Amino acid sequence: FMQQITRVRALEGEIARTIQSIAGVKAARVHIVMSERANFRRDEQQPSASVVIRYAGVDAEKSAQSIRHLVAAAVPGLSADKVTVLDSNGNLLAAGDDTSNTSAARTLGVEQTVEAQIGDNIRRALTPYLGPDNFRASVKADVNTDTRQTEETIFDPESRVERSVQSVRTNEASNQKQASTPTSVEQNLPETQTTTTDGPQSSSQNDRKEEITNYEINSKKIATVSNGYSVTKMSIAVVVNQDRLKTILGKDATPEQIAKRVADIQKMVASATGFDDKRGDVIDVSAV
Repeated sequence: FMQQITRVRALEGEIARTIQSIAGVKAARVHIVMSERANFRRDEQQPSASVVIRYAGVDAEKSAQSIRHLVAAAVPGLSADKVTVLDSNGNLLAAGDDTSNTSAARTLGVEQTVEAQIGDNIRRALTPYLGPDNFRASVKADVNTDTRQTEETIFDPESRVERSVQSVRTNEASNQKQASTPTSVEQNLPETQTTTTDGPQSSSQNDRKEEITNYEINSKKIATVSNGYSVTKMSIAVVVNQDRLKTILGKDATPEQIAKRVADIQKMVASATGFDDKRGDVIDVSAV
């Protein structure tokens, strides 16, 4: 029994060290539950595993899928859908075989990562000016993690190349001549020979030429697959210690001076967080 426990712990440690070698993974812990055999149990219990990682980046869900297959390949009889992966904040990154859960967890994880990064940007911008304990910031980010695939075909009419030429030429000519006999009394006399004269003449000539040219136009097909994320809206609230502003401005600071300094802080926060008014972002900075 002790040998079994020692072997499992050694396997957990080796797998954890391998996971830590993946880019973005700062730390990892692995827990494995091996299958148990019982005499009176019809179905054998399948092995399972859980992994907790501390990840730095926004692609934790992608790495979680790789970690599941890594652990499943290292443990005999373990399937990837029996491996659960969480991050150090308790967010579920991968579990079971339900892709919808994975997608929802990915969206939640990306939102939390983006919010944490924006919060860090605010702290780095305001701490040298206000101090670390004189403000509090809250960030809510809405992200879109849908996979988008775009296909387009571009034609370049300026770079056309002559592919084939078909020419048809027709030449038609016709002449018509009609003889006419003059009408007179002599025609009614016997043994009288009438003379004929030349009638009207007509001639026509028709020349027709037709040419068909086929061109080959260069075209370019572009297929783009986007599997990242985009921030659709961002809401930021910052509360500043008013006493700290009075200390900076002086004890005799007027409310107008404090309001102007709050407006300056709001501009600083907007620059540090990538505020976009067209996107519908909201920033509220107040001094209390």
